[in-house]
Amino acid sequence: MARYGKMEFTKFGVLADENILSRSKYEAVAITLDFGEDAGYLTDANGDVYIPAGTPIDDGGVPVVESPWTDAVGILLNDVYASRPQGTVLIKAYIDTTKAIEHSNVEYDASLAVAFSGRIVFENPTLPPDSNLVGVGLVGSMVI
Repeated sequence: MARYGKMEFTKFGVLADENILSRSKYEAVAITLDFGEDAGYLTDANGDVYIPAGTPIDDGGVPVVESPWTDAVGILLNDVYASRPQGTVLIKAYIDTTKAIEHSNVEYDASLAVAFSGRIVFENPTLPPDSNLVGVGLVGSMVI
């Protein structure tokens, strides 16, 4: 059957998420994020509010952006927008520390590595030895 009329379409672009993983293997859980509190949010070029990948998240879906990290249950895998607040939180993973810090604007420290000890490994081959991140759990390229 022939179709009569004008065929129309809309073209739009999709931004690729930042990859904060340093290795492909990980375990994660789905979570609905809470955009009610004003913490850890960024705004993209279109004015949309989002929580960036690499942000520690507590069990209520609220970003944890500073020490103490004791409430954090995992680290956000992808950017999550307020218009669709469902995200993925890493509970076991190998994280590229430099990418995660740069993308999330959260200052990681040694106590974050302690909070996720045995579950999340913070790797970064470019971390200088005199960095303030070198400490318990964050050493050069591997957690020891």
